[in-house]
Amino acid sequence: MTRFVSDVQREVYKRVARLMLEQFGDRVEASVDSAKLSVAVGSASVDVSVRPWRDDALILVRSVLLTGARIEMGLLDFLLHENDKMDLGAFALGDRGEVLFQHTVLGSTAETRDVRAAVWSVMNVADQYDDRIQEHWGGMRALDRAVAAQVHVERGASTVDETVQFAPGEHEG
Repeated sequence: MTRFVSDVQREVYKRVARLMLEQFGDRVEASVDSAKLSVAVGSASVDVSVRPWRDDALILVRSVLLTGARIEMGLLDFLLHENDKMDLGAFALGDRGEVLFQHTVLGSTAETRDVRAAVWSVMNVADQYDDRIQEHWGGMRALDRAVAAQVHVERGASTVDETVQFAPGEHEG
């Protein structure tokens, strides 16, 4: 069951979904229940959510660049200085200390070019900066999280080699 709060949110989601499918085809993962679309690019992933806001909707384009990075003054200083260089979007920290890059567009008045610019900006920054930030402050990129999700632990294994099993073809050689 769809959880749209308003007709405006529903219509904005439809427009954004069409645009994402035109741009990225079957690489788009869509969730109508959460009014969210996702697409992976390089080592990053971008989520586009359509949220209710007053009598309108907001299009939030966001990438979780890293989870588990060392949140210290050097990183915070770096992110603030880099924010000053950005044309669209800004770095932020999530509730659990994730390093994010995001941009928000007002839904009802957003033109296709506005949404496209937001998605491509977040996507390019995420793919460029996740490696750079990880090199200095650690953490896991979207690609790292996807690979880790494919790893599972076998119960009752007696050695590390028996415990870690990779998806077929993922870790051969």
